Amino acid sequence: MSRNEVVIQHIVMPSGIVEGDIPLYNRNSDGRHFPIDLRKGETLDLRSHFNLLPIRKLRENTETGTIFLRLHFKGSVSVLVTTYGPGTETSEDAIIPSDREYCIIDGSEGDLLGIVITAMTDSVLESGEFLCRPQSRKDVHLAHVICTYHREKELRDKLERIGSFLNKDPDMKEHLEIFIIDNGRTIKDIERGNVRLIGSPNYGGSAGFARGMMEACRDGKTTHVLLNDDDARLDPEILFRTISFYSLLKDGLSDTMLGGTMLLLDRPCETHESGAVFKGSKPHSLKRHLDLSDISSNEELEREESIDYFGWWYLAIPAETIKKNGYPLPMFYKMDDVEYGLRSPSRKVTMCGISVWHPSFSSSYSASGTYYAHRNDLVLLACNRMLDRRNIDEFMERALLDTACLRYPSTSATMKAIEDFLKGPDTLFRMCLDGPAGIEGYEYGDVGELSVGLRPGKETRAGFGFRKYTLNGLLLPSSGDVITDFDNMQTKDFYRVGKALYVVDEKKGTLCKRSLTKAIFQTVGLHILRRKLIRNMERLNEEYGRASARYSSEEGWKKLFGEE
Repeated sequence: MSRNEVVIQHIVMPSGIVEGDIPLYNRNSDGRHFPIDLRKGETLDLRSHFNLLPIRKLRENTETGTIFLRLHFKGSVSVLVTTYGPGTETSEDAIIPSDREYCIIDGSEGDLLGIVITAMTDSVLESGEFLCRPQSRKDVHLAHVICTYHREKELRDKLERIGSFLNKDPDMKEHLEIFIIDNGRTIKDIERGNVRLIGSPNYGGSAGFARGMMEACRDGKTTHVLLNDDDARLDPEILFRTISFYSLLKDGLSDTMLGGTMLLLDRPCETHESGAVFKGSKPHSLKRHLDLSDISSNEELEREESIDYFGWWYLAIPAETIKKNGYPLPMFYKMDDVEYGLRSPSRKVTMCGISVWHPSFSSSYSASGTYYAHRNDLVLLACNRMLDRRNIDEFMERALLDTACLRYPSTSATMKAIEDFLKGPDTLFRMCLDGPAGIEGYEYGDVGELSVGLRPGKETRAGFGFRKYTLNGLLLPSSGDVITDFDNMQTKDFYRVGKALYVVDEKKGTLCKRSLTKAIFQTVGLHILRRKLIRNMERLNEEYGRASARYSSEEGWKKLFGEE
């Protein structure tokens, strides 16, 4: 490749990162790898998530100019180029004989561009890429920060995939350094080449990412920092695309954050979130439940929406943005990504083809997770001076839903979260030094054994008012049981229920039993805590608002880490 050429993205084939990911790479639904033998007349349909080109966002954000398609092959092939836009789809054919390498793509309108390759003779496709010839490019050095705690296998698998990718593209090594923040201090023999291992006390994920951001910004050459969960699986190609994106970024857009779409590990073509917004007192995922094996879903994914924050399964942040906005707050984990996004007024964009797979959050549901999510939700509101009667009532409604759904450990965790929040920022932010909060959780067991003896429940016809008056049927005899999951917050499904079996996966679940005593205790306790929040909300907004800048600064983190 000549010095004035920049590869925007490579054509990629599935490599077994996640079982069932093949439709995201090619629509032929086969798992072939390069080199690919194509018989005369055979096609390879690459109008798929990881091989679609996001032309509109590239032209809005980068200095790509004319885009070229380069294919490396033997034989003769034709290429069908399809452009997708709002309600439109246009296609054109280009014949590429063996003595010609480029197909020019210029002036295409629409959001996405995909290709289908057809063999004119028996041919062998060795590789391919989309590229451009910009007048200049920016030097990018990406610090890939992975915060980990006792997930050595997932980490080593990820590093092995990235290492194999770098061996095929040695030039990329000059633009990527990997910072492993080991909160468990259990990992050894992993530092080599561009991988740095940094042991850190377990002050939570927010502390681990803060440590990585600080170390990266100290080295003097980092231009961008990538935050990436240790259990998020990625195709290393998206690291390449991230670096390429920032190297071509238009002047004046240097403050842009690039977030990755989260795909579900157990349903690898389905989206969980592609950016999110914060409304009222809670976050809302964008572009949820899209099936990206379908082209129309990729078009929906690419449509613009205002974004407040990104999850840290994959988020690239300019180093200058970090220096300007500070580091995460010491929240241990949960909501730290939301708070940081709301605090950062940067442009926030997503790109089709920059996605990772992450375990579903319902599969890791816990009472301690509820504690951190609800405690830090209140922290976020107060730090932004947004805590008011309306969102306190919304917050309490969510807590009471857990009680109505027999999730008494979750409600107890929420009550502890409120009590700790009321102690103020100086006490709360230093709680991370004590490690994980000791929250009594759920007892999990075998789903088959737990389901023995459960009685089918009856469908309710009771109205909301009557259900509320009878504490969702707790004041009436039980009429049966229910088998459900932690995503279910429909109180009507739990009306007069005696037992609720919450299924996490095919084998694991937990059984919750009705308790009038617990329900009354928690309902009364939440109302008492609600009055305390309302009575102290102005003081809490002021205290947390003032403390936010101090605890998110480098100096604040140095004190927590015990550094001079």
